Amino acid sequence: MKLLIVFMALVSLNLMFLIYQGDMNRFIRVQSEIKSIAEECAAGASLYYDEEAFSQGYYLYDKKEGKKYIDYVLARTFKPPLQCSYQIHYREGPEEPDPGIQLLLTVRGRDWFRLGFLRVEEIKREAFYEQKGYG
Repeated sequence: MKLLIVFMALVSLNLMFLIYQGDMNRFIRVQSEIKSIAEECAAGASLYYDEEAFSQGYYLYDKKEGKKYIDYVLARTFKPPLQCSYQIHYREGPEEPDPGIQLLLTVRGRDWFRLGFLRVEEIKREAFYEQKGYG
């Protein structure tokens, strides 16, 4: 009987380890995907700039068009069970030598792990895109 109890304990530990490894691999892939989406949103939003201000020698972003671009990309990427929000910070103006956009992307939804003692329902990734050669 002791042998059966020890065997069942080892089987359950090994099964939990395999489930954890599979969930962690998926979690890392999802984090990388969310990071690349955040980079895409920041880079795409930085392409919309105020041309009149640019002609006067400084870089200002067109925030309305950049927000529309980010909303479009996020709406097409994340499906309804996942809720996505973002915070955007613009580094711009005549006093700024290297203008840039910082984007914090937060994805909420289901629990990413199947084991009962692990609970992760939110992933936050941040990206920064800078117009390096401008200044």
